[in-house]
Amino acid sequence: MADNFNGKEKYQNELKWGRMPESWRVGAREDAGIESAGQPPLDQLDTAIARALEKDSRISLLELSRQLGTSRTTISERLNRLIEQGVIKGFHARLDYRRLGYPIIAFVGLQTSQSQKAVEVIEALKQIPEVEELHTVTGQIDMLVKLRARSTEHLQHILIFKIQSIPGIGRGETMLALSSHQEWAPIGIARQPETDMNGTEFVSDEEAAK
Repeated sequence: MADNFNGKEKYQNELKWGRMPESWRVGAREDAGIESAGQPPLDQLDTAIARALEKDSRISLLELSRQLGTSRTTISERLNRLIEQGVIKGFHARLDYRRLGYPIIAFVGLQTSQSQKAVEVIEALKQIPEVEELHTVTGQIDMLVKLRARSTEHLQHILIFKIQSIPGIGRGETMLALSSHQEWAPIGIARQPETDMNGTEFVSDEEAAK
């Protein structure tokens, strides 16, 4: 990874950014904000809708309206707004990849060369169908990749012919998951009390009328 910023020692020792170059750190800071510029903050109803959909994305507008004690029209308008704002990024089925023939889970830590642009490496990795997750990270490696494979032979093929053939990929370390105890779970909003960002408990229209 190109060390293209001054004071590398300072960032490593004080900010713990490891080998991440300046351009990546700027991008990370921009992505860190919860609210986007020009978009209204989420209120307690938005959060309640997101919580319900995180638990069950197949829930109907009618059932969502009943659970939250709010009109279906209001729920529909809020849902469309959450989609437009990118808060809800999609509605997806959670698949059992083992039963679909991909029992192997591997995590690959990669270092990249100083001469290759990071964005080019990222885009090349994103084109590999077996890549489930891709993260830029701090520490001794530059990227962490989660892969799924049909077999160890298939994994070896991915590593040698798909990943290591990408210009800019340097050293790598592969770790196989022996067993998986939790691969997915709703986090944050689905595990917290139904409150807004100020800690105020959400009260539905029906409860408020009592």
